[in-house]
Formats: sequence, C-alpha cells, structure tokens
Amino acid sequence: MKKARFLAIALSTSSSLLFPHAASAQQTTSPDATVPAQAASEAAGINDIVVTAQRRAENLQKSSLSISVLTAEQIGRQGVSRTEDIARIAPGVQIGTSGAIPQIYVRGVGDPSQTALSNPAIALNIGGVNYARPQAAGTAFYDLERIEVLKGPQGTLYGRNSSGGAVNVLPTRPKLGTLEGLVNIEAGNYQAISSDGAINLPLGDTVALRASYLLRTRDGYLSDGSSDDKRQAVRLQLLFEPSDAVSVLLFGAYAHMGGIGNGYALYDPKGNPLRTPPRPSIGSFDPWTSATDARGAAILATGAPPPVLTAPDPNGLYQNNEFWNFQGELNADLGFAKLTFIPSYQRSTIDYKIFSSINFQVREDAGRGRPESSKAYSGELRLSNESDWLKWVVGGFYYNEKQHYVVTANQGLLQNVSLSADLQTESAAAFGQATASVSNTIRLIGGLRYTEEKRNLAGTRTSNLPVPGTNPLPVNGIAKSSSVDFKVGFEFDLAPQNMLYGNYTTGFKAGGVSPAVAPPYQPERVKTFTLGMRNRFFDNKLQVNVEGFYLEYKNQQVQSVAPDNLGILSGLIYNAGQAKSYGAEGSVVFQATSNDNLSASLVYNKTRYDSFIYQTPQFALPSGKTGCVVTPASPPFAQVDCSGQSLPLAPKWTGNVAYSHVFDLDTNGTLTFNGDMQFASEREASADFIPNTRLPAYQVFNAALTYALPGDTLSVTGFVRNISNEPVYLAAFQNSFVPSFVGVSIAPPRTYGLRLSYRY
Repeated sequence: MKKARFLAIALSTSSSLLFPHAASAQQTTSPDATVPAQAASEAAGINDIVVTAQRRAENLQKSSLSISVLTAEQIGRQGVSRTEDIARIAPGVQIGTSGAIPQIYVRGVGDPSQTALSNPAIALNIGGVNYARPQAAGTAFYDLERIEVLKGPQGTLYGRNSSGGAVNVLPTRPKLGTLEGLVNIEAGNYQAISSDGAINLPLGDTVALRASYLLRTRDGYLSDGSSDDKRQAVRLQLLFEPSDAVSVLLFGAYAHMGGIGNGYALYDPKGNPLRTPPRPSIGSFDPWTSATDARGAAILATGAPPPVLTAPDPNGLYQNNEFWNFQGELNADLGFAKLTFIPSYQRSTIDYKIFSSINFQVREDAGRGRPESSKAYSGELRLSNESDWLKWVVGGFYYNEKQHYVVTANQGLLQNVSLSADLQTESAAAFGQATASVSNTIRLIGGLRYTEEKRNLAGTRTSNLPVPGTNPLPVNGIAKSSSVDFKVGFEFDLAPQNMLYGNYTTGFKAGGVSPAVAPPYQPERVKTFTLGMRNRFFDNKLQVNVEGFYLEYKNQQVQSVAPDNLGILSGLIYNAGQAKSYGAEGSVVFQATSNDNLSASLVYNKTRYDSFIYQTPQFALPSGKTGCVVTPASPPFAQVDCSGQSLPLAPKWTGNVAYSHVFDLDTNGTLTFNGDMQFASEREASADFIPNTRLPAYQVFNAALTYALPGDTLSVTGFVRNISNEPVYLAAFQNSFVPSFVGVSIAPPRTYGLRLSYRY
C-alpha cells in the first residue's frame, strides 16, 4: 500500500508541478523528452512514433513502455555518434566510460564495467541482437532508423543483464523496389572530419541490398591527446522476400576503433579534506587536463614516490579494437502465428592502454600471441500473433560466449599484476508475454521468463613483483545462477487520446567469478513499480506524459581493488546489499504551429542504499579513501558502512528543453533553427563517496541552423554543441593507494562545424 500511495502522489505531484494548467485533462507517461523535432509535423500536429521494443510494431503513445526514443533526424542533428551521446538526449540516463567500455546507468541502476569479466546492467542490442561486448555499440551509430532506450528492468523479453533497462540501436533496413541513398560529410574543430552514408539497391522484385559506411577522425580534446575519435565501420544487409509470407534478412558488419582512445581528466576540486592531515586542492586548471599531467604526479607523490607508486605516463596510450558481427532474421507467417528466428555470431579483439589514475592495459598476450578476444553465438526463436483482443509472443533464447582476457594493472611496487584467463558464459531461457483486452478500454499484461546461466573462469594471475608462494597463481571458479522474472500490468483508456497504465516488472544481472581467489558473486535483482499517464490534447497539438516509479535493488554488484582470500590485492566484484530508487518523470511536446515545436522533460530521482556494508583490510583503506563510516572489525580488518548514501550516477534532477522553428522560403527551400539544453544536478561518480568523486551540476546548450533545398535532397547544417564550454563529468576512478587522486571521464568541450547532407 505504501508503494502504491507513493506512486499516486508522485504522479499527481509531477502533473501539477509540470503542467498546472492541464489539471483537468488526465496526464501522461514518459515516452520521452526526446520527441522534439520528430514531432515537427504538418498541420495534423504531433507525429506518431512506431517502436518495436515489445517484439511487435506499436504506436509509442498507445504503449505502456517506460521508454525514450531518438529518431534518425535527432541522431544526425545532435551528433549522436557514441554510446555516451545518448545521455545528452534521454532524460534519467547517465553514461560514462572505463577505457573503451561504456558505463550506462538508468534511474540509478548500472554497472561500472571496469573489466570485460563483469556483466552490464543495461542490455545493448543492435538490429535485434544483444551485443556480447558493449564496446562494439560505439561503432554502430550510422544509417539508423532510431534508438530506443527502455527504462527499468526488462527481464521478460530481454532477460539476462537487463536489470536496469535496454538500449536498442536499430539500423535502417533494406527496402524492396527502391533505389535511394544518402551521404553526410561533416567537418569541425579538433580537426574533425567524418562521413557516413548508405545506398539501397533493388535486385529484382524480391531482393534488396543496403550498404552503409562510417569514416570518422578527430583529435583528442584532453591535454595528452586522448579522448580522440578514430573509427571506421561498414554494414551490409541483404533482404529476400520470396512471398508475402516469408522474408529473410542477412546482416554483416565490421568496425575498427583506433587512435589513443578515451582518456581520463584530472579532477581535484576539493583535495582530500578527509585525510589526516587534510590535503588541499592543487588549484584551478583547465577541466580537460589529462590525469597524466604533471599535476597528477604531484598528487600521486603525496602517497609515496616512484617506484613504490607508478608515475603518470602519457606515452604509449593506444586503442586497437576490432568487431565483426554476422546475423540473420527469418520471418514466416504460419497462419496461426508469425515465426521469427534470429541467429548471430560475433567476434571481437580488444587491445588498449589507458591511465585513469592507475596504468591499466588490456593487451596482446605475449605468450599466446593474441589480444583479448570474444567469440559469441546466440539464437532467439519466437512465435507471435496479434488479434483485436490478444497480442502474444513466446520463445526461447540461447547464448554462448568464449572470452580470452589478458590485462595488466600497474600501480608500482604496491600492485603490479597480470592476468591471463579464459571465461565461458552459457545462458538459456524460455519466455512469453501477452496483452489481453478485457474490454474496449482495459488491457491486462502478463509475462514470464526463466533463465539458467553458467560462467566458468580458468586462468593464471602473475605478480610482476615477487610474492613468495603465490606466483604464478591459478585462478579458477564456476558461478551458476538462475532466475524467474515476470511482468504484470494494465492499460486503461480514459479517452481515445488519454491512457492510464501501471506495471510491476523484475529483472536480474547474472552472477560471476572475480579474477582472484575469492567466492563467486551473486546475481543482482531489481523490481520496479510504475504508474503513468499518456495524453494528447487540442487536436493532437499537445502531448503530456507523466510516470512515477519505485525501484528496489538487491545485491548490487560493485567493483573495487581489495585483498582476496590470500590477502593479495585484486580487482574484486562483490555484492553491496540493498538499495531503492524512486521518483517521477514528465515530458511535454507542443506543436504550436506546423513550423514551431517545443518540448521539455524533467526527471526527479531519489536513491539510497538501505544496506551497504563490507569489510576490508585496514592497510587497503588509507586515510581519506572513503566517505563512509569506518569502524574496527576483526584485526587487521575494518568495517565500512556506506548505508544511507546515494547510488552512483543517479542525479536527483535531470531534464532537457528543445525548440525548433522552420522558416519557409517558398521555392527556395527551408531554413530550420534548432536549440536545446540539457541539465543534471550533483551526483556521486562512484561508491567511494569522497568530495572529489562528487560531480557538480551542469547545463549544456546547443544550437543548429539548417538550410535545405526543396525536397530536402540537399541540406547544410551549421552547429555548435556545448556553447558555454561547460565541463560535464561522466564517471570517476580513484587511485587504490592515493586517496582523492581521481581521474574522470569527461564529455567534449565546445565543438562546432558544418554538416552537408545529400539524399537521392
């Protein structure tokens, strides 16, 4: 009852705060504050958006999904070229990076993903296939139809590792009987030059080929040249439709990420006031100063001089990652149901070196002559059908990934360790979901999924410093987990354009094994209650959506450097206890005229650890390393109690505002102005809870002006992003032995340029 009461209060409060003059008209959910220029339509008002997140095509405004949608127009205009860019548009989403690995958090649920052995909490799917290595998603942002960001656990239809949600990246599919193409060329500051495009070729009446490409180069914006952008990618799709009842899609893609790769900026606004004696801040400096800067070495020296601790080294940082993906999709009308089969094969090789606040290198294995690699196979088989009163889908899923992992973490004499390991993950699931109309205005939703998973780790850890009796050390382990997840909900049409809905959903992130002599960590589990409304008013000119949510989080997986069972410092993954996240999300879109569109969103999210207590040896907890309560435990251990703290990367307030106006130049074409702003309040960057990992609020302003010839065949866009040069910090990493020596991933500074687009 308490939870239901909270959701009702959150819903009504958000409605009255956001839309005080619309109180008499029932309010809405949260499709998203992303519907800005996709809503710029003709006199009919706001355009409908069709999504396929529930394995069927449906009007987003008629759906009860908690979702944000980025259209192809938005993706191009706002320069969404990396996974991190999604957070600039989708409210309630925070995305940082750890080397090449994106760290995605939705409503407080996410994963720091510092190594490839951990599990993501947000499922990344491209073309309907879950990507085994989330690094690969950053190479897929070209020739897209849309991006769907699902918020909250997706345990029924998406299964494992979607405890926080899912991101669906949907490439434009081939079209039969159509010859068309597009080319985009962009140039900007930081020596940025890029081009992407596609061509759709009809090969007879039943076959079509679509070829797409991406070429991008940009210098780094950090002082050591890191956080550059060097990518090349190509995608081929072949569609064969021999009849109305059968279609086959073959899909192949290759991508390469080179250059230096993502870097970490130095961040020291507070020094270390928690240390005894306190360390003052090193003073002001350019926010895009790399952690490898000499001032970083000065902070490092407050711990211990080299070689006890390794000094920052800007030399030798690099990135050389390759991704191959092959998949298919068979659709067949069996009469009683539609059959869908999606097999896939993915191969990745990953090789890079970064300096966050320690030297960390995922590298080629000198002994075996190969870099880190992943080979993954998956297959999903579904049956589905739709009628006036029942929509249903049932299916099965199988996944098998084999990883070879080679990594070195070097912090000087205190820690210099290499790991070479093989990890196999096998998962199988059966699922089903249905929506039944019990009347003309009420629909009930139910879904169920059962998953079994096994992870097997076998490797060798070698200390590059002599440790008697433990070098080299075998590290082996097996983790098994299973889960039953479900969804129940309702949709109630208050009027043709007004809907009330509610859902209760669960999800889980699989357990696993740390690369150390340590017990397996347990699966984390999330359950969420949502209650929302979706509305259109004034002849489809105004859209108002509101949603309240309440989330319970158990056994959150946290990463840290700590002693394992043998007392050897290792990268451990452990479970953090229980937490909650609750709040409300609202969005409004107003199509004032056929040429004027205004949109806004606001998200309130309160998070708290109800229980987060762990033990660690006292020597691994130097003065000022944590802002949590530390008390002596069994010597030589200390107990750390972080209960009551906020979850990382969960700002209390986020939102955006966007406006577009089209100037009609009659026979000379159109001129379109787009302006937008995103903001977020303060937030914790990690589970350290120290002043230097408390990230400040930000507001980012962007603008673009586009001239298009009649028919939109040719257009040119001038853009400025982050007009005020605001530093937007995304995530943080604290040195294990020097408290408050923090490296942060940081968004780009002010960028500007021209984009030329040609369609035929």
